[in-house]
Amino acid sequence: MTTPGDDLDRRLREHYRLLSAPVPDEAVEEARGRVGRRRPRRAPFLLAAASVGAVVLAALAVVGGTFLTPTLGSTRPSISPVATLSPSPMESPSTQPAYRPGQLLRATRSFQLTGDWLVGKGQSLYVVARGRDGSGEVYTIQHWGDLVTGLKPDTVVATVSTTIVDARTEQYAPACPVLVALVEDVAALQPFERLVCFGAAELTFGPVQREEYRVMAGSPPWLAGVSGVDFLTALPFNVADGIDVPTRRWLRVTGHFNDPGCAGDLTCRERFVVTAAEQTQPPSSELQGTWARMAKSPIAGRASYVAIAIDRGTFIWGGDTPGEGTTGAIYDAKADRWAKVARAPGGDRTGVAAVWAGEKVLIWGGNESLTDGYAYDPGLDRWSPIPNAPIDGGSGVGAWTGKEFVVVSAKAQASAWDPAAHAWRRLADPPLPPGYLESVWTGREMIVLGFAEGGADPLVGAAFDPVTSTWRTIADVPYDGLMLGSSPRWTGTEMLFVQHGYDPTTDRWRPLKTDGCSLGDVSYGVWTGRWVISQTQAYDPIAGRCQKLPKAPVRPGFDDLGELLTHEFHTPFWSDRRLVVWSGGTGLDGPGSPPDGVVFVPAQP
Repeated sequence: MTTPGDDLDRRLREHYRLLSAPVPDEAVEEARGRVGRRRPRRAPFLLAAASVGAVVLAALAVVGGTFLTPTLGSTRPSISPVATLSPSPMESPSTQPAYRPGQLLRATRSFQLTGDWLVGKGQSLYVVARGRDGSGEVYTIQHWGDLVTGLKPDTVVATVSTTIVDARTEQYAPACPVLVALVEDVAALQPFERLVCFGAAELTFGPVQREEYRVMAGSPPWLAGVSGVDFLTALPFNVADGIDVPTRRWLRVTGHFNDPGCAGDLTCRERFVVTAAEQTQPPSSELQGTWARMAKSPIAGRASYVAIAIDRGTFIWGGDTPGEGTTGAIYDAKADRWAKVARAPGGDRTGVAAVWAGEKVLIWGGNESLTDGYAYDPGLDRWSPIPNAPIDGGSGVGAWTGKEFVVVSAKAQASAWDPAAHAWRRLADPPLPPGYLESVWTGREMIVLGFAEGGADPLVGAAFDPVTSTWRTIADVPYDGLMLGSSPRWTGTEMLFVQHGYDPTTDRWRPLKTDGCSLGDVSYGVWTGRWVISQTQAYDPIAGRCQKLPKAPVRPGFDDLGELLTHEFHTPFWSDRRLVVWSGGTGLDGPGSPPDGVVFVPAQP
């Protein structure tokens, strides 16, 4: 029995076997995280919903273009035979007409193409040539295995007796698009079908992008689109001599298949040869804006850190880098300037509850059992202790009510810290199971989602009213504990969570429209006042649709991996109308969390 994750691993590895250079295991694993996981704690059904083509590629819609009627070229490539098969004594001669070079065949019965190469029933083959050898009349056949089932996901050329081929195959005509409107219309065709459908006919796509998904030197670039081209079937391309195809631009490109320069290499001839390229306007599915690299950070890189908006920028603190769990800095996104803060007392801590209380940053809990905390004054660059809370400690969530710092621990216990009185008060336990917590502050209530230890139990939500100091259980959450790691976002009127919105006034959930979204979890990111925005897309909950962000700059020092490398476990934040993505893991061996970062400024407010 296999799981969706197993299938994704297998398909990615099959895809990489088609590249001209070997790919290390860690690159395959990172591609898996990019495409299917988005964030490593994503639920299995979201891995399926994202498909292999979101984590990783954003795909392109085509605008306009004139398309010629495709014709099949008459070139007969010369390919040396790989193997010759003799007919079985039980094989009966075929009465079918002889197949011609350039035709597509479909296997009606399984048969052995070479000594270790099986053609499965229903798989396609390409007739390269017909001729004779010492055993009689033979076809030269090319077969590309099967990318779906994993049977021989590469290509082989072999000579096979005409008797065997005639008896076990049939000619078929692929369902060729009459008008090509999208890159997907071509990319979705099976191996060799684009050759038969289009031959050397000139096709025009636009707008498209030239993607540099180069895992190792020599692997091909891809033409990518806006509406879901699969990472395993997107169009690899060659560029004709004298043609300039800029990277990171939206382009209108013209070209053809069946490159005569590829001679008998059908794998090469499956590539699109770009013969013209001109810059064009981005599609409406693209969010306009610009990326820039952040100034050099004065603190070490890390993941799972705190990022809180304060009166002079964003306070970044803690994280999972050993020895750096009590260090931090303040980042001014508008000026692109850092200011390092004093180191907090004590040892490393992660999983803390943290808020901005108007004058100080308040931090509580963390690790497995900590119950104390700190207050940081940015004006004085000074830390002061917060005593132990009267609850069991550990990781937790918090909210600032305007008067108190309400904290809820993973043990499903709650307490409130009053900075003016310098005192804690014990609150009623929330109606939540012990386990992982996520929360939002609505301005009136603190809504907490509880993920029970063990995973698949139904998610439970509860809301705390600081005026009455009471909890209420909210309407049944439409997800279970497999959504561990998904974060809710408060928009001012409702709480977005995965693909639903919760209205605390009516105590009801509503399904969200998610047109054009590549991720199932549209609540992942930061709320800007208009969008929930992440490094790859911006979700508008009113319009119910996503717009893609331009590609962010590649992380320094990882050029070979290109955009396969993400900021893993980073904490995105919104500051001065800018999305800031800093540090986070790479998912690879070597430096765990480089301290680099990027800033995106949307063109629209």
